[in-house]
Amino acid sequence: MTQDQRDDSRPALTFLAAFAVVAGLLAWAQLVLLPRMRSVEAAFAEQGRRLEAIEESLALLHFTREPDKDSLHAILDYIEYWAGKLAESGQDLVLYPKLEERLALGTKALRAYGPDAFQALQRRFVAALSEGSAKNGLKAKLLELAKDVDRGQAEELAVEVLTNPSMPSFLRNAAARELLVLDRTKAGDLLREILLYESHKGLRKPDAPYLRQDFHRLPAGMAAQSYMGYWNNVMYYLQSDNPQKEDTLLALLLQPYHNVSTYGAILNGLQQLKSRRAVPYLKQLFDDPVGDLGKPSMRMKMKPRSSSTWRPGGVRLACRISLRPREGGRERQAAPRPPRRGLLLSPSRAP
Repeated sequence: MTQDQRDDSRPALTFLAAFAVVAGLLAWAQLVLLPRMRSVEAAFAEQGRRLEAIEESLALLHFTREPDKDSLHAILDYIEYWAGKLAESGQDLVLYPKLEERLALGTKALRAYGPDAFQALQRRFVAALSEGSAKNGLKAKLLELAKDVDRGQAEELAVEVLTNPSMPSFLRNAAARELLVLDRTKAGDLLREILLYESHKGLRKPDAPYLRQDFHRLPAGMAAQSYMGYWNNVMYYLQSDNPQKEDTLLALLLQPYHNVSTYGAILNGLQQLKSRRAVPYLKQLFDDPVGDLGKPSMRMKMKPRSSSTWRPGGVRLACRISLRPREGGRERQAAPRPPRRGLLLSPSRAP
């Protein structure tokens, strides 16, 4: 081999040597380093679980210092007191963190007590329901803590609160949030039925499917009431796993029963879903609005965009979701198609 040939082969040899070194380091990291890192992470996680269990046991010990007093009763009394103080604080920036820290002691003790505490928690919750708004903070807190005690029974309780029209609105909203944590599929199914059969004024039809359930945990005979914050159900529904979101929102859009807040949440939901099927319905409702869609605030929300090439009557939301990809530097718009009969519930056929 000549000197020139040896010089030409040096870069290739250098590259191969560097490649071999890098490959060796990667193989070492894959076979040795990563397993060690995973084992260390698992050890830290186990230590974290043990520390949490110790903290819960110490919290429970705090309530068993008086042998003549039932520890579970003492825990629930403690939670009731500090939940009330937390509700009274009104999100005070100074007091709120301190009150949450106090309440956390009772929460840890309740977790340590385990599933045996659920029946007592449920009795305390039902008792608080009969005291009006005086213990709203306690009701919401007990509903939140139920899943830390027994997830299965907590899910049943959340379903019963959510689907009971006699429950206070804030509790039904809280139950929807808890059910989304426990079972997103069931939450989506129930929220869809609530959206189709209720409005901000309360239950619209007494034959709602979820009313056939046996409310064996909650007091009977309470009257149905209006549903303040009903529009929140639209947002909760969009967070669920229900596959019929677009159909449901389009059906709600055609119903004349809702208020401005609910229609606004529906329009935002359709925009979030990028629903092209909504375009002809929105154009139709802009020209011939139903219910509160005819109010000035909603007309402004559906006001035609000056930069749009839509025909007169095209609405802002429709313009946003109907744009096709740019072709030749210009935005081309999809021509609006009239609603096809039978695709959605009409206002007269909607539940």
